[in-house]
Amino acid sequence: MCGFKGCGKTYFGSKLGLPFLDTDHLIEQKEGRPIREIVQLKSLNFFRKAEERLLASLEVENHIIATGGGTVLSPVSVTHLKALGKLIFLNAPKSLIQKRLLSPPLPTFLDPNDPIGSFEKMWSTRITEYERICDFRLDLEGKSDEQVLEELWRVINLERSFASPHGENLMEKQSEL
Repeated sequence: MCGFKGCGKTYFGSKLGLPFLDTDHLIEQKEGRPIREIVQLKSLNFFRKAEERLLASLEVENHIIATGGGTVLSPVSVTHLKALGKLIFLNAPKSLIQKRLLSPPLPTFLDPNDPIGSFEKMWSTRITEYERICDFRLDLEGKSDEQVLEELWRVINLERSFASPHGENLMEKQSEL
């Protein structure tokens, strides 16, 4: 899953009941510190390279992977992701993402001297990339968590690589147990 920071990739991905990985969390574990510190102490470029190395090293099947919001800025990372499976873009409303990102502490990729201007620049750059690389787009506006999860399951079940062998909805099966 790809999308802006704060759109719900980790939240929804972890609720699907399938093996789940969050690339930001994996990098934090490997580096032993939060991403904010990694970027502040080492650099954004260091973080992006770590992300590329992580994605290149993943050999997983039938997993949900939540990517960092800026992963789409690296053609190398996008190539690795495409090799792993289909990309689902979680498209949250701009106003929601702006509200979440402009709340303290500001993400390191926003300019503290011009948070709104840097948000607008980031939005226009990334939205184009998410649209360009995604295989599926899931619009989140006006949808409950349950509706989003149902739509994610529809997409997952379209892709046999993620679905159970007979295309069963594993979420329904779990609720029956």
